[in-house]
Amino acid sequence: MTNSMDFNKKGFVASVQNKETFDNVLRDNNAYNNELKEFDKIKVNALMPADSDDAKKLNLALQYLQQNPKADSLLQKASAMGINIVILKEGDNSFYPLRPNNTDGIIFWNPNQSAEIFSEINGKKVSLGVQSAANVLFHELVHATDPNLAKSDIEIERYNNPFASNDLKHKFYNAPEHLAVTMSNEIVSKFHNEPTRPDYITTPGDVPVPNPINSQTNHYDKAGNLIGKTVKTYDEKTETIKTVHTDYLRRDRYGLPLENETVTDINGKPVKQIRDKYSFDYNSPDWNHLSGSDLYAAVLSADSRQLDMLGESLAQSEEGQRMLRQGENLLAEYEYKEQQELERQQELAYSSRAMVRTL
Repeated sequence: MTNSMDFNKKGFVASVQNKETFDNVLRDNNAYNNELKEFDKIKVNALMPADSDDAKKLNLALQYLQQNPKADSLLQKASAMGINIVILKEGDNSFYPLRPNNTDGIIFWNPNQSAEIFSEINGKKVSLGVQSAANVLFHELVHATDPNLAKSDIEIERYNNPFASNDLKHKFYNAPEHLAVTMSNEIVSKFHNEPTRPDYITTPGDVPVPNPINSQTNHYDKAGNLIGKTVKTYDEKTETIKTVHTDYLRRDRYGLPLENETVTDINGKPVKQIRDKYSFDYNSPDWNHLSGSDLYAAVLSADSRQLDMLGESLAQSEEGQRMLRQGENLLAEYEYKEQQELERQQELAYSSRAMVRTL
């Protein structure tokens, strides 16, 4: 499990008030060689060590991200490259490559600030929700591990050129941002059910957050009407993550929007599932859009009759038919291999008997 200490081995993890403070401390203490574009890491660690609260927030974000093995792989790569991380009390997030043809760039990350994502649906500007600060950190880590940002100055400048206005990727501004946005969407946002960022040119809003994990995702219909939300909250005392899904289109027996709650530990392992037994349609759930956590919660709270209904529904659904075909294919493959092994054994036995007869 990659943590702050791993980033300290080849790079450094520092805590400062803001970027200006960091620059001033470097300059006043000759902790940066401008000609070589190189930090004196011993001085940086001595002058601006990561305080315990900031280190805890960084470790929390890293642990949360590493629920996805693909994120875990990228974090290991970043720490091995010697990426430096400066944790800010205030200010914006960013990444800067330091030297041509080198990989030890620097990330400025504010764990107390995240991004509200906006989009347009049916002519309406809507808020898609607020990403976690961990998600924002991952965006900068994608930049930090981008091999095209560790080349010569000329190559980096060319790579940073904006897309042409008629390019389909124009909304992502340039190649580095297209890579960072799309990878963050796929590896973090979709995995953790956080809002996906539709572009880069729409400026996100800065939102204060109490920890690096909290997030909210708003759900809309095609007309741009809010139909639900997913709120993720980290509890520091219990070290658990509570995720509450609210469906404004469906009502419980009290007439309130349906809610279901999932509680996991920091590694994503379910701790408990809380669900109103009337809030899940066991007879005909939407198998194409049913998340694993929702299904897990439904099974935990179901009685035997509801489980029978769930099984019959799955068998008749498109997803159930797909699973059945996959099972039949696996069984056929197993039987084929088993037959091959039987024939091999028979041939071996025949060969052995033939050898005995010749002796």
